[in-house]
Amino acid sequence: MSEPELFSCLCVTENRPAFVHWFLWAFDRQTWPCKELVIVDSSDVPIETTRSDVRVIRADAGTLVSRKRNVALEMARGKFIAWFDDDDWSHPERLRWLAEAMMADASMAGATRAWFVDLWGSGCRRYFGGDRLVFNTAGFRADVARSAVFDETLRKGSDTIWMRQLERRHAASVRTIPSDSLTLWLCHDQNLSNPRSSRTFPVPLSRLESLIGPASARAQPRPGSRARRFAWSRRAATAERRRSAARDGDCTAFVDCKYRGRSGKPFSSLQIAVRLFFA
Repeated sequence: MSEPELFSCLCVTENRPAFVHWFLWAFDRQTWPCKELVIVDSSDVPIETTRSDVRVIRADAGTLVSRKRNVALEMARGKFIAWFDDDDWSHPERLRWLAEAMMADASMAGATRAWFVDLWGSGCRRYFGGDRLVFNTAGFRADVARSAVFDETLRKGSDTIWMRQLERRHAASVRTIPSDSLTLWLCHDQNLSNPRSSRTFPVPLSRLESLIGPASARAQPRPGSRARRFAWSRRAATAERRRSAARDGDCTAFVDCKYRGRSGKPFSSLQIAVRLFFA
């Protein structure tokens, strides 16, 4: 049996240290066995790592997202490419489903639906993209991804233009994956395109978790990880204790912990992930 192709997961970020554990968690839990994470970072305090499967490329502070995306494309080593924005959630099978589509006959693949999730609340909203792939769900053959460039004059919206160029050029080999849970967008006050204040979230998170399955929303500790279980009441779980836990333990500890609200009922795995990574 041949070795699986390398899948490059690309992330661009600046001054969002609270999200580092989150997107590393999203990357680590992917079931595709051969993958790398390429981070183009323009933060004042750069991300540091000694991991062999994670590369950090430094960019000047204030570098536009569009420029950093072009750098990430240049640095990717894989045959396949997917974007992992620092505030997205990805289904654990996302890379595998995308790779299978592209190993068949697709030049790019993804879903036309996704979800917005309120970072500070307990609700979400479904998104329908019509017949067009959602950028954050998609995967691309590397040669296809590099056939277009991001417009480096744009502060935001360059991803939409880039996607439409690829879809027009490769329309015959675009494949749609019938899922609305490949990617979730976390909506917060620092979003460039989807700020929390711009929409309402009428659907309970519990409904979304029932669609993706609790196992997909929960991280499993890797062998040898330092994951520990925390049993906190909501009142006692101060922001400082949460931050200390983030520094001291593996991020999987948050999603595997026992966390109870005022009603005494445990939060769903997805609520735990959202609340404890960023509170």
